[in-house]
Amino acid sequence: MVTAPGSGAEIIPFLKTWVNLPMAIGFTVLYAKVSAWWWTPCTVAPAAAMKAVTMNVQAAYEQLCQQQQVLAAAALQRQA
Repeated sequence: MVTAPGSGAEIIPFLKTWVNLPMAIGFTVLYAKVSAWWWTPCTVAPAAAMKAVTMNVQAAYEQLCQQQQVLAAAALQRQA
């Protein structure tokens, strides 16, 4: 860049303004988009998975309680 005769440090503000600043803004926008794309499924999925697991545990618990009631009723009938 600094190869023309008589040129020197005056190119540095130009590079900072018209090269470095747009690249920094572009990288920030790209990072925000990729970050949102990358992390959104990871933050939503565990909540849905936890809800499904909780529902499955509740259903299994209710089924177990029903089986225990049936077994208790059968035991009472055998005793009578």
